[in-house]
Amino acid sequence: ALIASDLGTTGLISVPTARVMSDGNLATTLTRNNVVDIYNVSFQASPFIEATFRYSNFNPRDIEGSPLDIQDRSFEIKALLRSEQRLTPALAIGVRDILGTGYWSGEYLVASKKIFAGDYSFGLGWGRYAGSSGFKNPLSIFGDKFTNRPDGVDLDFIGGEFGIVGGKSRAKSFLKGDIGFFGGVSYP
Repeated sequence: ALIASDLGTTGLISVPTARVMSDGNLATTLTRNNVVDIYNVSFQASPFIEATFRYSNFNPRDIEGSPLDIQDRSFEIKALLRSEQRLTPALAIGVRDILGTGYWSGEYLVASKKIFAGDYSFGLGWGRYAGSSGFKNPLSIFGDKFTNRPDGVDLDFIGGEFGIVGGKSRAKSFLKGDIGFFGGVSYP
């Protein structure tokens, strides 16, 4: 059975896999912890497109001294590029936080393969997937525009609103900045 990640997409805890739901499925999830409550509605819009609408409430327990005290709406889309075959893994590409403040922002390419009882996933990603230990973006061979990722997140209160790009496309940051690896495995 497929499982939803904390962020609503088919995946493992906080990372996506190349798995998608069956066509026409709709799922709702709620993740609660001291840092953030995340409400997700995910749907399989076609056999190859999975989409998630997300609402995040940061510092939901009013922990004193927390640097975050915002609410955020975001949208994610994942496209299945290739289904798993006998010898080759499933392959998917996705963009997390297409619209929103950019707090969850990241783009990824992920492969998933069932081997015996395990389902292994390995990915490469930008933004939040690169973390603090990312390495130089290989796309920078095509120009310096791929070297640095525009910030896109401004968690300071400005002009009555949080986030400088809330509700706007973050397309200018796609595939830019450092890159990192992620992965995981699930067993029945």
